[in-house]
Amino acid sequence: MYPKQWLMYSTAIICGSLRACMSMAQNSYVTALANDESENDDAEIKTRKYFGIFLTAYQSAQIWGNLISYLVLRNTPETTNTNSTQCGANYLTSEHQMQDDNRQLISQKMSFITCTIGVQYVGLIMTIYGITATISSIVVAYTVKFKYSRPICFLTAALLSYTIFIVMLVWKPTVSQTYVLFILPFLSSISDGLTGPFIIGLT
Repeated sequence: MYPKQWLMYSTAIICGSLRACMSMAQNSYVTALANDESENDDAEIKTRKYFGIFLTAYQSAQIWGNLISYLVLRNTPETTNTNSTQCGANYLTSEHQMQDDNRQLISQKMSFITCTIGVQYVGLIMTIYGITATISSIVVAYTVKFKYSRPICFLTAALLSYTIFIVMLVWKPTVSQTYVLFILPFLSSISDGLTGPFIIGLT
């Protein structure tokens, strides 16, 4: 079976519908587990703690999935863009792609990682993202009991996110600065891991 436009749309609708049901079910399940614990504890703190534990396991899936991607793609021939000025925020596709996809957003993976060092490193970099996000969720699970933990986590995440956005806008990716491609997802995963348990806990 080859990819067809109608198949992609129908699959997206089915997956989106099931994902919505699964999200509601998992949120209800984790909340119920938190409420079943000792009633002497603060309900909100328990809920955030349980969501931190849940997201630790959930985020860890990114480690194994992306690690497999890296192992599969690591021997892929080089596909980097020889013109480094086209990578990053100034990423440009070929004329044919621009004609077909001129209204689509170019992802960070394509415009930064693939364009600069090749698609074979996407899995490795995203594996690091998964590891850091998992660790961040663990930290949240054990710090929610402290006063002002929520504003501190959200403020830290906001500062990290704005820093990442600014760097991605002004930085021109080059092979000699490959380490930056690892640092940006690392910081982004911290932001994701710090806010995830709080945001989901509000649903």
